[in-house]
Amino acid sequence: MNFSVFIKEKLFYVQLAILFALSVVFAYERILNVDNSLAFFNIVNSKIFNFPEFRVGVVFTQIPLMLGALLHLPLKMLVYLYSITFPLLYIFIFFICYHLLKNTEAAICLLLSLCICTAQSFFHPVTETHQAIAFSCLLYAVISSGQISNTIIKYLLTCCIIILCLLTHPVALFTVLFVLIFSFINHSGQKDRVFYFSAVIVTFLFSLIRFLASTKGYDAEQYEQLKNFKNILPVFFSLYPVLFIKIHFIELYLSATILFLLSECYFLYSKKIIHALLLAVSVIGFVCISIITFNKGDADMMMEKSFMPAAFMICLCFTYIITLVNFKSYMHNISYIFIHFILIISFIRIIPGGKIFTTRINYLDRIITYAEMIKSPKLIFNPSNLNKDILINNWGFSLDLLILSACDKKQITTAYIADDKELRHFQLGDKYLFLWWPVLDQRALDTAYFNLQTTPYVIVNKFLKL
Repeated sequence: MNFSVFIKEKLFYVQLAILFALSVVFAYERILNVDNSLAFFNIVNSKIFNFPEFRVGVVFTQIPLMLGALLHLPLKMLVYLYSITFPLLYIFIFFICYHLLKNTEAAICLLLSLCICTAQSFFHPVTETHQAIAFSCLLYAVISSGQISNTIIKYLLTCCIIILCLLTHPVALFTVLFVLIFSFINHSGQKDRVFYFSAVIVTFLFSLIRFLASTKGYDAEQYEQLKNFKNILPVFFSLYPVLFIKIHFIELYLSATILFLLSECYFLYSKKIIHALLLAVSVIGFVCISIITFNKGDADMMMEKSFMPAAFMICLCFTYIITLVNFKSYMHNISYIFIHFILIISFIRIIPGGKIFTTRINYLDRIITYAEMIKSPKLIFNPSNLNKDILINNWGFSLDLLILSACDKKQITTAYIADDKELRHFQLGDKYLFLWWPVLDQRALDTAYFNLQTTPYVIVNKFLKL
């Protein structure tokens, strides 16, 4: 095997293996926090798929967990299964792009887009943004592949993948349109304008239906921020997302910026002005839209993923250049080495984030041990009695403890964080009360996995250290 083949093919599978390995090592850290534990709990406990905002495109990553729960596999095994399902989907799409559709740039773009601006968002695997980007890479591979000779089959596949993308996350509107326009200008000499025009129409119509259907919920709140852009623009550069980019520029966005500048330089040097304009307008425009949409700020992992589609656009252009342009052999090798360097740096960047979430898991385990010691499986903490810095967030706190304690075969434990004012709204003497958001009846728990004792909650009036 020569060096060129190794860095252009084999080494990418090594990088995918590293991504998979990290998903195994940090399985608890990835699944037991925020939306991840909610999706996991809903599927395992209720045996129904979890499609928030009707984002049914995520079904492929939920099928293995659903089957595992129906087969009554151990809960600990289900946590690992759910964590690795996501990289397995990406590996599968990589294989289709690279080997079946013979589209190298789409395959490399997939891996690069998922890693280049990632740190804490690696620990939010259920976010539909990652999957929407993966499906967008598949869309580009289908459109650009010469392996599909039948025009009707190609058109049907394209429309199906477009709908899949849009059913995964609304942000796919931007990635899909970018793929369609970029593909069109790359094949402008071919007689397939009707194909691209029809695909754009399908994209807009489906997105319009989704937009009109979203009258409430999380998506509706995001759309409302965009409608309010006139009030946001005067303070644009003081918004939290702008500050987030400034703080994390070297760590997260330097590599993407370099790829952006290299791509723009090549397009301008090659007099591909339309390519250069498309990339610049799309990336800058999307970043501005994301800043307005998330103007109130959010957790770091959420802020990271909000800018990922812009990274996808940059990566697609860069991988298109290095795979299709007739560079000299040594220039190709240097480009691929640079991509592998970026991927390695990205994996190294993930590990410190993993340690933060590992500390959080250890803290949850400490709470479970304390609950066992006082023989009370249902606890209530005042926010001042827990270390907020270690917890990072408390949104999924009740479920995280429930799942972790059930995995380790300890006393099944849950806890809720509330101040005295909030506690007045609850019937704390109710032994079937299960505090979370929303409040649940404990009898709704699947006792095969979550056999929580039916006792009232106990209020803890002490600060709990790690």
